[in-house]
Amino acid sequence: MSEYFPEWRNFAKQQVVVKTVDGSTLEGRLASRDRDNAIILDQGAEDRFYLPIANIVWIRVKRQDSV
Repeated sequence: MSEYFPEWRNFAKQQVVVKTVDGSTLEGRLASRDRDNAIILDQGAEDRFYLPIANIVWIRVKRQDSV
């Protein structure tokens, strides 16, 4: 994974927004990565997405609004 996305640890376990090559935008918690150059995006309950790094355009930490 480090070959494609060396800074993945900066996003681990944070709420993120992910843009994919097909134009989809997904939100959730970056749960983990695996050895097949992919991440697992957890959207709560039992909704988890397995996203190959090659299909990701960008990942950004979701900003939390201050109250």
